[in-house]
Amino acid sequence: MAAEHVPSPQAALEAELAGRIDFLKDGPSLELASSDMFFRSEFEPYALVRPASSETVVALALAAARLDVSLRPRGADLSYTGGYLPRAHGDTVVDCSALNRVISVDPHNLVAVVEAGCTWKTLMDALRLHRLESVIAPPVSGSHSTIGGAISQGLLAGSDSILSITVALPSGTTVTTGSRGYSPNSIAFSQLTGPNLTGLFIGDCGRFGIKTEIALRLKQRASHVAHLGFAFASFRQMVDVAAAIGRSALARSCIGLDRARVETAKSLSFGETLAHAGNLIRSSGPVDTFRVAIGALLPMAEGWPLYVTMEAESGDALKDKLTSLKQFAKKSIHRIDTAIRRALYAEPFSIRGAAGPKGEAWVPIHGLFPHSSAGFAADELMDFLNSAKINSCATRSRPA
Repeated sequence: MAAEHVPSPQAALEAELAGRIDFLKDGPSLELASSDMFFRSEFEPYALVRPASSETVVALALAAARLDVSLRPRGADLSYTGGYLPRAHGDTVVDCSALNRVISVDPHNLVAVVEAGCTWKTLMDALRLHRLESVIAPPVSGSHSTIGGAISQGLLAGSDSILSITVALPSGTTVTTGSRGYSPNSIAFSQLTGPNLTGLFIGDCGRFGIKTEIALRLKQRASHVAHLGFAFASFRQMVDVAAAIGRSALARSCIGLDRARVETAKSLSFGETLAHAGNLIRSSGPVDTFRVAIGALLPMAEGWPLYVTMEAESGDALKDKLTSLKQFAKKSIHRIDTAIRRALYAEPFSIRGAAGPKGEAWVPIHGLFPHSSAGFAADELMDFLNSAKINSCATRSRPA
């Protein structure tokens, strides 16, 4: 008598969820599921699954917990940490990019609730209708990267503006953190004291569960905006001034780049200016749009560039900020054109951070330092880059 065939746990999971979730096992899907932008797993996953609703994710997590199947959640495949790659043969990779809706925008309470696979651009487009924006500045890759993916990678400054996260846990149960967890209809608000598990799921690379919904704090878009650009003789001087500006809390953002990155950015900026002319005109007007396009064609001035963006609710308030910030120009070697910064402010998404001018892969490495350690970190970084004959680094500062 032939032995009865017992299906694998993965096959049993697929059979149980048949008709609700497609299990993709073709070559290209498995290739996609076993790699991110810069890493590849030595293990082949069982399948790539793409649930289309939070309810389906919960059903998947519950069945996987019962059958002891490992799930590896991923966003838009833009990670470069290897955090969601299979760790054993037979792991199932969960593609959350189909969970892409903006669930609600609440202009009165300044809260947006999105599905975890929603891109930053999708959210930004929805918020523009209300003259709102996320308190968290979206990543440059936000035209494709997902909100859940960025939170899972822990790359975002201002994570205290993540008000609530709904997660399907490995146990098969669901938890909603923060104030929104009190009841399904609760309005999310800041809850920085008392038991709050939101931070547990920030930067976890999906290891603690599959994110399904996220609530973010919003703010009104500023009515008055100005940009300044300075050049410094050294990376250390640029970092010291960026830290000082961050401590002053005068700027919305303070971003420094090295010359190699700026030259590459400028080579793409003219074409991107034309592609996003509509948003630029709405943001800055036709005259400024023309200046951005022409500025992208001009040669780069010497020095390490630092771009500062200020926002205010009145022209007088903006002038006061400009006057205060110009004190930092005393340490610069000269002022520089702000075409790149104005273009990215109007349309902040670009692919330029992932590839060099010849198509080579550029791997970003992030570091977070207190202002008091920024100068030391800058010196150590430059020593390393010089010893390795590498010349590409950037910095940004935000209010303390």
